[in-house]
Amino acid sequence: MKNKNLLILVAILLVLTIGTTFAYFLVQTNATGTGGSVTSNTAKTLKITYDAKDRVTKPLAKPGDKLTKDISVTIEPGTDFNEATYGIYLNITKNTFKKCNEETYNDQNNICAQNAQELTYILKDQNGKEIGKGDLTGKESGKVTLAIETKTVDKTTTYTYTLEIEYKETNQDQNHNANAEFNGDVDVQLTEKPLTAATLIANHVCTVSSDVITEEDAQNCLVDENGYRFEGPDPNNYVRFNNEQWRIIGVFNVETEDGPEQLIKIIRTKSEAKAWDETYSKDWERPATLNNYLNNTYLNTISEIDKIASVKWNIGPSTSYKSTETVYTDETRIKTTNNYKVGLMSLSDYGYATLNNTCYRTKTIDNYNNTGCSDKDWIYDSNETWTLTPNEGSSNVHYVNKGGQAPYNIANPGFNTRPTVYLKSYVSLTVGSGLGDPGSSTNPYIVN
Repeated sequence: MKNKNLLILVAILLVLTIGTTFAYFLVQTNATGTGGSVTSNTAKTLKITYDAKDRVTKPLAKPGDKLTKDISVTIEPGTDFNEATYGIYLNITKNTFKKCNEETYNDQNNICAQNAQELTYILKDQNGKEIGKGDLTGKESGKVTLAIETKTVDKTTTYTYTLEIEYKETNQDQNHNANAEFNGDVDVQLTEKPLTAATLIANHVCTVSSDVITEEDAQNCLVDENGYRFEGPDPNNYVRFNNEQWRIIGVFNVETEDGPEQLIKIIRTKSEAKAWDETYSKDWERPATLNNYLNNTYLNTISEIDKIASVKWNIGPSTSYKSTETVYTDETRIKTTNNYKVGLMSLSDYGYATLNNTCYRTKTIDNYNNTGCSDKDWIYDSNETWTLTPNEGSSNVHYVNKGGQAPYNIANPGFNTRPTVYLKSYVSLTVGSGLGDPGSSTNPYIVN
């Protein structure tokens, strides 16, 4: 097999300046060279070049206007190296496009669309497939990952991409972005191979059955139990998303707006106290108070909303007087009629997160207060925390209590709420640059 590590990158930068009245793309040569790590036998190396083509000038005078630019990446294989993983990045140096918020909103004189995405990007590959998109509104500076690509070639091959930046039309007042400016540059850099849902399974799936997996094994091991799950007291499943700490529950087959897909499911570490439903209903789609809050007010606070899939959630009722596997079967009998971006962990998510060899799957979840169960369960945090699972014999909803059990309660109390989402299939994870094992709390994965 050809070695994949020694590469040359020849860089030609694309520089952008965008304003509401004038905008242009400018190409300039930024750096060329063979790279400091290449000292001999260059015939064996793999060489990458990228180019932003010719200068493009186009006005961006009003909402609805778009700018597009082609970028090409050429890979030339060597005798020993034929695979490259590279990131396409947007480095923002200045951005004065801002969101309509309480400061800029006036219900009489300036009726703007609050928290709307007004400056967005889409990156498409040469087949026209969207491989990255997001919101740039309010991001004053910094590095944005447009896409991570891995390519294997047997001959010199060129891949083309189209970057589209749009000043979005909200059909409401947008005076708060009059004369706004955007400055930045696009470049291509070699990077670590990202983790998608498929590669996360391929790289981390356990090779032994769950009943014999040790605490040490569970640190980096996905267990195949009705989905591929992280289990044990503190696995390396930390991820940075929305500038916050989240954790990976696992990888699951779910129904999305585009059909069945295998997606990564993550849960926020930080919680806030909210009622499940203020009218004491256990019907999530009524909608429950918490459903309405999570998929409206809370959702609008997420800067990476475009990376969240809209899915059908399992809401079948069950009871903690059953084993985790039986609870899971109950939950999957009923799915939401509509698709939602934000939900909660299920009762079975909590049940499966404990270490099987210390808390056997035959044990009912109401007995998780015993030694070896909640204390070996990474989701458990000694707080009263809502699940998405209604109780099958009452109008109540299950929650995890301070002792580690999961009883049911009326839906009105303000228990802790931990938002849970599925990442879109094109979204990948890369290893962070911190100290510690990949995915650990000191070196979490980064959502691209």
